[in-house]
Amino acid sequence: MSLMSNINTTSFLKKTTCFFFLIGILMSFNLWGVERNFPVLPIFIFFKTTIIAINKIALSILIGSLISVVLFDRKNSIFFLFTSLLYLLLEDQMRWQPWVYIYILTLFPFLFNTSKKNKINFLRMLFIGIYIWSGIHKLNPFFNELIIESFAVDFFRIQNLTFINLFKTFGYTVPILEIVSGVLLYFTSTRKNAALFIGSMHLFILLYLSPFAMNGNYIVYPWNIFMIIVVFLLFYNSTDKIKFSCSIWRKHKIIYTVLAFILTAPFLKFIGLWDNYTSFSLYSGDISNLYILSERSIPQLKKHEILQKHLYYGKIIDLGKWATYELMVPIPPEERIFNQLAKKLTLSNRKFFFLETKTPLWERKTLDKYSLKKEREKKEWIQELSPLIFKDSVTITPLRIF
Repeated sequence: MSLMSNINTTSFLKKTTCFFFLIGILMSFNLWGVERNFPVLPIFIFFKTTIIAINKIALSILIGSLISVVLFDRKNSIFFLFTSLLYLLLEDQMRWQPWVYIYILTLFPFLFNTSKKNKINFLRMLFIGIYIWSGIHKLNPFFNELIIESFAVDFFRIQNLTFINLFKTFGYTVPILEIVSGVLLYFTSTRKNAALFIGSMHLFILLYLSPFAMNGNYIVYPWNIFMIIVVFLLFYNSTDKIKFSCSIWRKHKIIYTVLAFILTAPFLKFIGLWDNYTSFSLYSGDISNLYILSERSIPQLKKHEILQKHLYYGKIIDLGKWATYELMVPIPPEERIFNQLAKKLTLSNRKFFFLETKTPLWERKTLDKYSLKKEREKKEWIQELSPLIFKDSVTITPLRIF
């Protein structure tokens, strides 16, 4: 007998989503406020001046709505949840994290008076799309060079360069298996095995981020646990077929039109018209990183300086490290966000430059990878004078982002 017939799965899914969403908000509480050191980055100019009172009201409504759904399952709570969340997302682009986006999508069908069976059908198609797209975005050279190498060095403690390179040769099997697993979730005969593989993948991520390996990015811990629970609820013991037809679309135009857009919009990422996080580009390695290059220390950012032993002169400040330290989340890797952040940080007329790299400035990586020849060919706003001098004579050409 299907798990769906034994419990009220839709109600449990809604409560579970709100519960883990609430945990994520509480873990990243500074992210949702405006009284902080890290700049607030609104989507629209009329949010330029943040109003503390409105922010606190919206955040209180959001938290109250999440608690209300978890404890009482009030129907109106979802409406208040989405209304307050919309304001908070427009107020600051830093809040557009992948876990926030997936929680929003999971709760979306609960806005509508549609059948439980239809909600389950929507969510199955959504999560199949998430895993297929997540695998597709990992099919890039940065996934092997950054993510797979980090698995080898940080998790499996491999130090020999030959073995590290051998480990990386099998790197592309990971995204292929993720894509295949996403496809196999569609078929009733293969769902159980696919769900087991996906659950194992999330457990590995939890171990990888644990104190035994990376010891960081704990904000995605509840999200990964949530994904395991949802995948098993939706697919593990299910024998129901996924249905999508013109007749179903005509009955439920709004939710299935939105779903169709959500699952096709990631194509636009490849031409720069859609964001990484809303394309389900998760742990793909194919993102940009932002740094400040300064002639001297910036007192409030001193703890976020990196590569000090490689420099004779100048400072490199990791803005992603600052965001993670203060807000518990990374900077969404979009150029408009980098530009807006750079403008806000230069309002004090401090003399420093900004560097955008595809490869993060990890100490174990060779410094000559950061000469950014490709970026120099593409960008016109490059500054020729660097405030930094490396001990091994490798220089970074900084990019001024305005």
